[in-house]
Amino acid sequence: MGSASAILADEMVLTETKVRPYATSMDLTMMAAMAARERTEGEWRNLFDSVGLKLEKTYIYKPANYEGVMKITVK
Repeated sequence: MGSASAILADEMVLTETKVRPYATSMDLTMMAAMAARERTEGEWRNLFDSVGLKLEKTYIYKPANYEGVMKITVK
């Protein structure tokens, strides 16, 4: 990635508290089927930070299901 590059990631971005049952069931499915999980915005931010990237902005387009697009850039 160049300094002016950006990644757009379409993912579920969970809230820190009071997550709806749909999202918790998706999280359990991800853990059981793929040894993966859904993440909060803070967890996504920490993950990107650990590899030298920066979460610039999160655009939630489907709040009922926590679906959004994250803009990620180079630090």
